[in-house]
Amino acid sequence: MKRSPQNTTRPGKAGTEHQCPVKCPLCTYPSDVWPARFRRFALEPAQTVAKISGKANHVLFLLEGALRILVDGKDIFIQSRQAMFFARDARPWIQAVKLSQIVWLEFSNRIVLGACDVLSEIHIRETPRKDDIPILCLSGALLEKLHTLTLLDSPCFHICIQKELYMLLKTSADEAEIARFFRPLVDARKDFTAFVTDNFRYGDTIEEAARKAHMSKNHFLAKFKAAFGVTAHRWLLQQKAAKIQDAIAAGETDAKILVRRFDFKSTAALYHFCRRYLGGSFSRLTGKKCDKKT
Repeated sequence: MKRSPQNTTRPGKAGTEHQCPVKCPLCTYPSDVWPARFRRFALEPAQTVAKISGKANHVLFLLEGALRILVDGKDIFIQSRQAMFFARDARPWIQAVKLSQIVWLEFSNRIVLGACDVLSEIHIRETPRKDDIPILCLSGALLEKLHTLTLLDSPCFHICIQKELYMLLKTSADEAEIARFFRPLVDARKDFTAFVTDNFRYGDTIEEAARKAHMSKNHFLAKFKAAFGVTAHRWLLQQKAAKIQDAIAAGETDAKILVRRFDFKSTAALYHFCRRYLGGSFSRLTGKKCDKKT
């Protein structure tokens, strides 16, 4: 089914200059790829949504109106006060039946609260059926939040809104409804790259990450190598090196603070890590003389 460019809308595109209120490292990173991003737009009758990104998961919140959606061989109609989830591999065709007001969430991250991957925890208790359609009715609290949503040009702000909406969802929907809605994500093996990136970000060990993914350690390591092209140990070292570089670039050059933040046993261990994995001595990287006494 072809779509006319004049009659198609795309859920927005932003630049790389963000306006973060707290100037956090996430927002100062020069990238258009946000872990989570909300957009608001309207569709006129018969207008369609352009092809969505295959690099992210999506949630369509329909505040007002009616939509026809063709996806996975199903012809679906959703009404005001409903939401629908689309996984990375979904290729939906979406057309407005009448004037529709939409909030669109595009996200490549896992939903992590208190260092807990909440979607993988749901999978422990609920196993949704494969034929479930991922549609939810929106509660009054969710609708009020979405109607009054003010969007800052700040990735961390959008992540905070994502988590707030999930907590509101938890107050109005039961575990089975949430499991059906996020069916492709509740199994971490289906969303493995995002699962690894977000869970290791919070300091998990390989054993802890494998447990959260409901895999044996050996199965986890094999899947990791297939997905990332390097071993988990090598990838973790690369992430640690990148974080140290980011901290130094942001102005943190106190060796003792970096030792505590990145869990080194001593400043000597930090200096050795810099020479081996960052391609130079700590003093060259920071412009400060090394303290060899600690």
